[in-house]
Amino acid sequence: MTKTRTLISPIHFHTAALDRAVILVFQDGELIGSGRISEITDSDVKIRDEYFVIENCTFQYAWPLNTNARSAILALKE
Repeated sequence: MTKTRTLISPIHFHTAALDRAVILVFQDGELIGSGRISEITDSDVKIRDEYFVIENCTFQYAWPLNTNARSAILALKE
């Protein structure tokens, strides 16, 4: 089983942005966005052209593909 790598602190968001890592954005367990972080504020993260409220979302590294991501991607294919 793959360990989920969740971004929870400002240093995680900044590291992911510097590394140009692909991030998955979940809200209430549903995948609502993905991509590379282009901007970070105290309350929001910009991925692609969309802002996500940090308090309302869960941010996870896309690779290695974790169980939550697999489920969300499979649901999109249905």
